[in-house]
Amino acid sequence: MTLRGILMITREKREWYLEYQINVNRAGLLGD
Repeated sequence: MTLRGILMITREKREWYLEYQINVNRAGLLGD
């Protein structure tokens, strides 16, 4: 796998993780 391919996948995973964290935080604010 090329370095660029790895960077692209890493960025996608990070964006997905950030979205997931935002959703979890929002759910927590609404009450468990």
